[in-house]
Amino acid sequence: MTTMYIPTLIESAAQAEALPVGTIALDGPDEPEAFENGAAVKVAPDVADGIPWLINAMSTGSNADMIGWTALVPIETDEEHGRHAEGLGGMRRLVTPWEPVA
Repeated sequence: MTTMYIPTLIESAAQAEALPVGTIALDGPDEPEAFENGAAVKVAPDVADGIPWLINAMSTGSNADMIGWTALVPIETDEEHGRHAEGLGGMRRLVTPWEPVA
């Protein structure tokens, strides 16, 4: 298994609460210096006195504090290899359980 990350804008506290432990969030979706502005990771509730987000490894945040941040949501993928890949340097692709966006 390989893990990929899907960038997703956090639009509500309920959405932030539903994100899995280990989700990374950045304050500022398109800025290359996003890690300087703020980065957070969702932790298990017992890690930070019941607060679900560690921000910049120093402070904590609630689910409501994460609205407007961009989450990098981990998803697992399966690797597929082509039948005729031997001569092409081992072509492969990652297959995810993605659903089309309506």
